[in-house]
Amino acid sequence: MHLLRERQRAAAEIRRLRQWKTDTLDLLNKWTDVWEQAGRPGTPGQPLHEAVLHELQRLQQHQPSLNFE
Repeated sequence: MHLLRERQRAAAEIRRLRQWKTDTLDLLNKWTDVWEQAGRPGTPGQPLHEAVLHELQRLQQHQPSLNFE
């Protein structure tokens, strides 16, 4: 009985981790889409969110009417 419960717990944890992986990859793919639409800013190895943020800040400096906040 104990082994059956442990197996069920392990199976539930595997399902949870697989869903986490799916969700994480989906989010990363969305950031990649945003980064590509922004013109692929940044340097190799720089986090995508950081590169896009810097690009938005740069654009806002040139066009103050843009409000990204």
